[in-house]
Amino acid sequence: MKTLSKFFAIVTVVAAFAACEDVPMPYEINEPAGGGKTLPYSTVAPKAGWTMLGIDNLSNPWSAGSDYTQATGYQKWDGASAKTNREVSGVLVSPAFNTAAKSGKIKISIDYCIAYAKNDASYKDHVIVYVAKGADVKKFNKAEWTALSWKPTFESSDWTLKTEEIQVPDSFANQKDVRIAFWFYAPESGSTTFEIKNFIFEEGVAGDNPDDPAGEKSTKEKPYSVAQAQTGVGSQYVKGYIVGYVDGQNYKDSCVFAVPSAAQTEILLADSPDETSCDKCIPVQLPAGAIRTALELKANSGLYKKEVEVYGSLEKYFGVPGIKSTSWALVNGKAVGTDPDAPKPVVDDSTKENPLTVAKAQLGTGNQYVKGYIVGYVEGQVYDSGAKFGVAASVETNLLLADNAGETDLTKCMPVQLPTGAIRDALKPTIASNIGKQVELYGSLEKYFGTAGIKSVTWALLDNKSIGKDPTKEDVIAGEPKGTGTQTDPYNIAGVLKFIATLGADKNSSSEVYVSGTVTAVKEIDTGQYGNATFTLSDDAAGSNVFTVYRCYSFGNQHFTDSKAVKVGDKVVVKGLVVNYKGNTPETVQNKACLYSVNGATD
Repeated sequence: MKTLSKFFAIVTVVAAFAACEDVPMPYEINEPAGGGKTLPYSTVAPKAGWTMLGIDNLSNPWSAGSDYTQATGYQKWDGASAKTNREVSGVLVSPAFNTAAKSGKIKISIDYCIAYAKNDASYKDHVIVYVAKGADVKKFNKAEWTALSWKPTFESSDWTLKTEEIQVPDSFANQKDVRIAFWFYAPESGSTTFEIKNFIFEEGVAGDNPDDPAGEKSTKEKPYSVAQAQTGVGSQYVKGYIVGYVDGQNYKDSCVFAVPSAAQTEILLADSPDETSCDKCIPVQLPAGAIRTALELKANSGLYKKEVEVYGSLEKYFGVPGIKSTSWALVNGKAVGTDPDAPKPVVDDSTKENPLTVAKAQLGTGNQYVKGYIVGYVEGQVYDSGAKFGVAASVETNLLLADNAGETDLTKCMPVQLPTGAIRDALKPTIASNIGKQVELYGSLEKYFGTAGIKSVTWALLDNKSIGKDPTKEDVIAGEPKGTGTQTDPYNIAGVLKFIATLGADKNSSSEVYVSGTVTAVKEIDTGQYGNATFTLSDDAAGSNVFTVYRCYSFGNQHFTDSKAVKVGDKVVVKGLVVNYKGNTPETVQNKACLYSVNGATD
């Protein structure tokens, strides 16, 4: 892994466009002697690290060739002979970086251009660069990512590139597992083409971007105006006057410049207390809890035409630039909500003997032990309106966990997903005696109902009774573990399962290992753009132990060209990196393994 004093380039070889989940990765190019960033393109075998994803249930716009990496909605879709426009949305996600920076300042630099800008008048809002720490690259959950304060400005008709620098928030300096994602969207009515050829991650302060609304990130002392916020991105401070609310879904027909007669979940903010133009206002989402209580206009009519400052995410709301996920506000000189500038507590990895509290779990990541009290459940799909305290009449798929048995403040609770089986049967909130009872859980800290939650629960301790798979106890592996994982002495399946159990959740092996087994099921062999395969191996045809070979390549890291290259019953040896995905799925790392032999043949 390179530190920030080094270079990284996006350079790719992918033959065709596709609307797919992921494609082979771009290549890492060695740093030129003496520095610089004029990097050659390569046609060698792909290196893992980059990921291309279609998101929001739309086609993937990203593709690559021997001299480009680009996103566009104007392609030959589904094998058609002619190009057509299609609504698309997707991301290009970088490998993980360790962001060592003595100054505490880091930036990225890209060489890019926008072509065919006339096809999408809103293209500046349709290219966003994000940063995240520890994000899941198999999917793109915007809640895990922070949008950077940058918008594309350079339009080109001859593919000339422009270099621009983008500042990364200081909170991502001196961290591990930091990634950058390039998000692209195009409507069906027409598409630009966004092309990137070089990407550099380094220490330093970015130069001014003329389209950055404030020339720098906002601060509590120097917030954005409403006009600046309308062209900004990311989480920002914004100051303005409360001038009304939105009554309906069509923003421009629904702006009301008055105090509402019924409670609302949003307010309108403007730079003037007497503003009556929707175009000069920004809608602000008021999440349930302290923020809504303090700012909701019907209950706080005295705030009409009064100045407030808020902190939230600048993104589309009612189809126009808005502020969502509002987490802090300054109202009449009083701070409300969570201060984004306050030092965040360090969340150490938990143990069964020292689990996280709910308050700490709300700030944590990964698989963790959490202890709290069952206080309710969530009904429906919306957390703010669906969360209920007390016994559930019929909801059994989730519960609410809190640090206090009598908690009724939703912001101090976490929703917990209950998987089908023994854990749900024991913990479900329809059991009246469970409400107010303390429980310890082991699961994945991630977004659930759009807020910090716990999913993939594999173990629980209730009434001193252990339920599910205790992660501190070694798995019982059928058969005798054999092998050392080398080419001449590959692991059997019992052996590789024992080895992976030592890695910890989501930790890749430090080097390639060889694994031998019998194919028990073939999920997919793709002979098209992806060229990879997913199948399971066991030590015997009965499947006593199961190991997943996940999206591996064929011999020599080449794409599969034969859809029957691997069949049930084949004796297979694979080589590559392995991982215990989410702590419960032993498998090869995506696109970092390949076939070594099939029934003794090595090609």
